Amino acid sequence: MTRNSPPELTFTPQPPGPPVQRARYLSIRWQIIFPVFLVVLAVSMLGAYVTADRLASEAADADARHLTRARTAVQTRADALLAAQDREALRAAFTGGVPDALAAHDATTLHDVLEPLAAAGDLDTLIVAGADGQEALGLQRSLNAQGAADYAVSTGAHLAEVPVVAVALAGGTASGWLSSGESVALVTAVPVMANGDVVGVVLVGTQLDGVLAALRGGDGIELALAGPDGAIWAATRASGADLAAALPPDWLETAWERAGDAPVSPLDLAGASYHVVSAPLNAQGTSLGMLVLYRADEAATLLRVSRPVLGVTAALLAALVVVIGFVVVGSFIARLDRIVEMADAFGGDDRMRTGMAARDEIGAVGAAFDRLAERVQRRTQTLERQLQTQRQEASRLTSILEAIPDGLVVQDLDGRVILMNDAARKLLGGQRAYRAARLHDLASVVAETLGPALAPGIYALGDPTQVPLEGRMLHVQAAAIVTGKQERLGTVIVVRDMTTQIVVERTRDDLLAELEEQARPAPQSYDSLATLAREVATNTRSLQRVITELRDLSTFEPRDLRAGQRPLELNALLRQVGAEWQPHAKTAGLRFHVDFGDPDWHVLGDERRLRWAIGNVIDNAIKYSLPGGLVHVAARADEDDSARVQIMVEDAGCGMSPRDLAQAFTRFFRGIPRDPTGHPVRKPGTGQGLFIARRVIEAHAGQIALSSELGRGTTAVITLSLTSPQPYALPGRDDRAVPERPLSSGDAYDTVPLEPGEADGERQA
Repeated sequence: MTRNSPPELTFTPQPPGPPVQRARYLSIRWQIIFPVFLVVLAVSMLGAYVTADRLASEAADADARHLTRARTAVQTRADALLAAQDREALRAAFTGGVPDALAAHDATTLHDVLEPLAAAGDLDTLIVAGADGQEALGLQRSLNAQGAADYAVSTGAHLAEVPVVAVALAGGTASGWLSSGESVALVTAVPVMANGDVVGVVLVGTQLDGVLAALRGGDGIELALAGPDGAIWAATRASGADLAAALPPDWLETAWERAGDAPVSPLDLAGASYHVVSAPLNAQGTSLGMLVLYRADEAATLLRVSRPVLGVTAALLAALVVVIGFVVVGSFIARLDRIVEMADAFGGDDRMRTGMAARDEIGAVGAAFDRLAERVQRRTQTLERQLQTQRQEASRLTSILEAIPDGLVVQDLDGRVILMNDAARKLLGGQRAYRAARLHDLASVVAETLGPALAPGIYALGDPTQVPLEGRMLHVQAAAIVTGKQERLGTVIVVRDMTTQIVVERTRDDLLAELEEQARPAPQSYDSLATLAREVATNTRSLQRVITELRDLSTFEPRDLRAGQRPLELNALLRQVGAEWQPHAKTAGLRFHVDFGDPDWHVLGDERRLRWAIGNVIDNAIKYSLPGGLVHVAARADEDDSARVQIMVEDAGCGMSPRDLAQAFTRFFRGIPRDPTGHPVRKPGTGQGLFIARRVIEAHAGQIALSSELGRGTTAVITLSLTSPQPYALPGRDDRAVPERPLSSGDAYDTVPLEPGEADGERQA
């Protein structure tokens, strides 16, 4: 690659022309500046007053828009507060033990169960009443002697006449106000159900001050609350009585009538200007009160007070600016005189004219530069032709470099980046990342040594180098750009991303090393032919699983599951997995037991990969269990989420240490379990089964968790989401593998016989 040097430009100086006689004229400073000074002085004084009025109007409009947006935000927060109360009420109503304790009027049990829920939900009030409306337990948050939050307990109040309680006892959900002594709380009531009957009601609430604090934002908006009786109950600034007295006449009545469509109104409160707007507080279609939002109009107040001062100040500033401009323009005009003299001497030819008479400085400058026009035009045309040629060459070179798939960075002799193609920018993230990676240092290290020629005019600088950058490995080669006279013009650096190849090679080396270790014969003798056969079967199975894991590691991606997913009957899936692993458990001298779940349970997934993932967990349980032990597989409902199901695999084997348990899902990690005598338990494997199993489970939007205790065994819990069954027979199902009746909760696998050849066939699948 060569680059032609740009042609050298030469200019021949022209002899000076005859001296030019300059005309006498009236200076421009008196022709323009002085009249402009008088006009600006008058306009600025008038404009100050107009600007002040406009700013005040814009400030008022801005406040109105701000209040309108704040009204929407406050209503959104109010809906969120009521929704949160509804969730907390339902949580308390559906907490285990509450219906029974409520029916038995067991206040102690209710207190032990509900006080932690109230504290966790940050509730001010939590009340539980029976079906007769009699208060069984009331929790009211207060501050103790140390200033910490605590709950006061009350019982025995009759709440049946409270409207929200009456709605909840009728089986509905309602929100409203609850007054107790000096305090008022916004409460939400829900029924407590037992066997389809309402056995009580739960009320959760927030005190009035807490309601205002939750609804008020951090944007300078003050908030007040008017109750259903039309009176203002509380306000964040000033008292409710002062605010009500300051509001325009009939303002609250108009706000109630127009609900959320009330306009923004001015308000004079405690000698300060405000803007005020209303917003309804509704729940379940019922009006609970009216929210009053008001904000200080500080900008308008300031402008009204300082308007005369602004006018005078603006006029003085305008006058000062014009005077300064007069002085500065005079200084520039004096400099223009010098430019005219220089132009006259430089032009040398007075035949070119603009037609302007030299009546002022501008005309003189025009006349002077007319004499330069022709000469400058000729030189400009020459430069444009040369520049166009260089641009064409640069564009052609840039197109060639951008078409190269590898990253290219071109530098000059000082190390400055001249060009980076698109591939280099994608790899390095721009010149800043390039400098951070210090790739440019490669050129300076071997700057004096030219290697073999890579292309005409390009010579290698040193050997290719691997450079780490942000978790990737780059392959870098530097080369020098040399002219035909062997003069250095710069450096080009070729960059290629080798991360994927290196990761594949390292993974392959690790797996081959593990396979070599597993294939090494064990230095032990066997006391019987049965022991030898069992060891051969175990190692054969391990080798088959290693091969499967290698193939799955190189081909499996979570997106591969989407095409093969379908609804699977959970009990049938467990039965197939059990049929596959029961012979292995029997060979290892273990008891193998499967408890099935609800026959209507279905999960959405890839059957082959789910069987592989669950089977890998069962395989670990079999490998690390002692002879005579039990491997227990069970399907059960998730206690925290009724839309999910759990598959538990439990063994009574060696167990895992806390250190091994923390890294159980790390690829290629293998712990060192020990038997009851303290000797290590050596089992074949690659240390990636649980890693791939977790990938499969998480790709099905599930979770897998392990718990273990040394000497007592390990429990694995796989959680999957339930789905609806298909209304037709699932594809690929073999009628021989389905029991005559659906497998249901309480059925055990070891009581279900297998058809001949069923286990082997399923294992091969």
